[in-house]
Amino acid sequence: VVGWLESRQTTEGAMLKAFVAVDTNDPERLSEDGAGATSIHFFRRKSGPVAVYLDTRTNQVPVHARPMAFKNNALALGTDVVLAVGGVPERGIDFEVGLVGERGFAFIPMPKDTLEFGMATIPIEDPPKEDVGIAWSLYPNGIDPAPMATAGMKDGKGAWIVRTRPRERSVGSPRILELGKVDAMGVYSSLGEIAPAKNVTDMAMIEDTAGSVWIVYGDSTITYLQRRVCAE
Repeated sequence: VVGWLESRQTTEGAMLKAFVAVDTNDPERLSEDGAGATSIHFFRRKSGPVAVYLDTRTNQVPVHARPMAFKNNALALGTDVVLAVGGVPERGIDFEVGLVGERGFAFIPMPKDTLEFGMATIPIEDPPKEDVGIAWSLYPNGIDPAPMATAGMKDGKGAWIVRTRPRERSVGSPRILELGKVDAMGVYSSLGEIAPAKNVTDMAMIEDTAGSVWIVYGDSTITYLQRRVCAE
């Protein structure tokens, strides 16, 4: 399944819409009437692929999930569900999705309110359910941009998270790279600071066959690679 965003003219003016397609089949519109889309990610579980997308607006961030299936040589879209609605977004907000066993999660760095900022963890049930609530792992202060990455653990018991955050609450605090993990209930646990992150804008992570994590991060001028072995 391939997903992308296109600008379409609506009664509210130009709006980004999400589309999906399989192979050479005609595209299907993923975001329904009245909903836009500003970022889209996928994950796959036994019941089929699931698309998760943000509809970032000036005053809120609806988080949508839509399961899909391939039937009779065509893509069949399930019900579009609003999992949760976040508060006023930061510029360029993005997110990650991951699996813990067969349970999906969306991880979104964004403001909790006017005073607090953190990583919102939103469960994606099978099938997705509305208004599931948000579990927060708060940062010492806000950060923009707030890149992060996730990788599933091969034993299915959790997911790895690597994220940028301020080291301290004070204005101008150095930015750090923090490694952590999320358990089956969506609870985040920090494993500590692993590197400075002054100009980090992008990152990715995988777990290898030995259970170690490989983390690549950097910006447009330099890229770093780390391998970390986490012992209980």
